[in-house]
Amino acid sequence: MRIAVRDLHKIINGFIGDPVCNQRGSILIGVIVTMVVVATLGTAMVTLTTTSTYTHVGAFDAAKAYYLAEAGGRYAIPIIRQEALNGGDPFDPATGTIARLNGKTFTMTDGDMFRLVLSYAAPTYTLESFGLLRQGANAFEASRKVTFVINASVAPGVAIAFDNTSDLRDNLGAVAGAAKATGGKLKIDKDNTELGLKWDGSASLPNLADMWSSNDGLLGYSLQIKAALNPGIKAYVGGISFRLDSATDSSYGFSFARRSGPGSQCGSLPVGFCAQDGNGNFIIEEGFIYIVLWKKVAGNYTILDSRKAQTADGVIDNPGLLKAWSTLVVRVEERYRTDSDGNYLDINGQITTDPAARTRENVITAYVQGQDDTDAKAYKYRRDINPCDCDTSECSCTIHWQYGKFNPVNWEGAGLQPITDSTLTSEDFGVVRPEEIGIHYVGDSGERFFDDFAITVDGGAGGGGGNSILRY
Repeated sequence: MRIAVRDLHKIINGFIGDPVCNQRGSILIGVIVTMVVVATLGTAMVTLTTTSTYTHVGAFDAAKAYYLAEAGGRYAIPIIRQEALNGGDPFDPATGTIARLNGKTFTMTDGDMFRLVLSYAAPTYTLESFGLLRQGANAFEASRKVTFVINASVAPGVAIAFDNTSDLRDNLGAVAGAAKATGGKLKIDKDNTELGLKWDGSASLPNLADMWSSNDGLLGYSLQIKAALNPGIKAYVGGISFRLDSATDSSYGFSFARRSGPGSQCGSLPVGFCAQDGNGNFIIEEGFIYIVLWKKVAGNYTILDSRKAQTADGVIDNPGLLKAWSTLVVRVEERYRTDSDGNYLDINGQITTDPAARTRENVITAYVQGQDDTDAKAYKYRRDINPCDCDTSECSCTIHWQYGKFNPVNWEGAGLQPITDSTLTSEDFGVVRPEEIGIHYVGDSGERFFDDFAITVDGGAGGGGGNSILRY
C-alpha cells in the first residue's frame, strides 16, 4: 500500500482536529517520526559497514604486501653482508650481489612475490624490496616498497681496555667471582668468575638499547678475545659470554675448554660439560683442548656443539696444549624465523602476519686463531702488535674484523654451518636491559689471563619508509 504525502497530511490533520483523537494523533506522529529516524539510521549503518569491510580488506592486503617486501629484505641482507664481510665485488658478473639480486623477482607458492632492486655506491648498498600481492583473475593488486640501506664498511669496533683498574671498573662488572687489570691484561682471581659489560649509561661503550631499537628489535654483534691459560691447568672453560642476563643466570658461551678426571667426574666444571653423546662417549674427552659453544639457562649448562682442537685450527701446539693468546671470535646475528618463501613463522612453525607472534633465532658463527707470525703475509696477530707492521690487506692487527683472517670452527655436529638456536633472545631487551656481553672462566686455579676484548655492533639494515601503493 502506498500513501501520498498529501493524504498523510489529511490523516494527521483529521486526528488533530478531533479532540477525542488528539492524544492518538500525537502518538501516531511519534511512531511515524521514529520509523523515519530508524530507517535513516539503518541506511547509514549499511554504508558504514560496507565502508568498514572495504577498509579492512585494503589494510590486510597492504600489510601482507609490506611483509612480502620485508621478507625480500631479510632474504637479501645476509647475502649482502656476507659479500661485504669477505671483501667481495658487488659487480662481479658471476658471484656479485648485483648480478644475483638486482631486478630479480622471487615468486611464492601462492603466486605472491617480492622483487629486488639493488645498487651500490661504496661503501653503501641500497636495496629496494617490492612486495607484490596477486589475487587471481580479479586483477586486484597491492604492492609495497621498503628501502634498506646497508653500510658495507667494516666496523672499527670498540676495544675494552684492561690498562688499569679504572678501565675494568668502568667497563665490566662482576656477576660472580673476581678479576683485576694488571700489566695491560685481565687477570682472573677466582675459579668461578663471570664479568658483564656495563654498557648501560656508558659514554664509551655502544648503546646496545639504541642499536636494538634501530634494527627492528633485533640485536646482533661480533666479539673477540685472546686467552692465555696456564698449560698446567687441568680443567677449565674460559671465553666470551653473550645474551648474558645475570638476573636469570642465563647466557651463551664460546670457550676454550679442557676436562680432567676419570669417567663422569667433572671436578671443578659444571656437570653439563661431562655430557655424553648418543653413543655414550664423553663430548669433551679428558685431557684434550676443545672449542665449545654452550648455553646456560637458569644455571644449567648444555653443550650446543664442540670440536676437539686440531693443529689446523692454529690454537694448539705439538703437545696438544692451548697456545698463549689464542683468539676466540663469535658473530651473533639475530633474525626472525621464516620459511623457504620468506614468510614469518610463529613458535609453532605456522605462517603469521602478526609482528608480535614472529619467532626469533640466533645465527651463531664461530672462529679461532692462534699467534702464528712465521709468515708476514699470513697471520701476524700477536697481542702486542699495535699498529700492524705489515700491509693490512695481508695480515691482521691486534683487533681485526675481517673474518677471512680467522679459521672457521668446523663443528663436530653442525660442520662449517652456523649454529642456530632460539633459547635466549633479545625480545625484551629494551625493558630488561641485561649485561648481554661478558667474559667467563670456570675451572681450576692457575694463571688465567684475557686481553684484546672487543665488540662491533651490527648496525643492521636501516629500513626506509619507501612508498605503499594500493591499486584496485
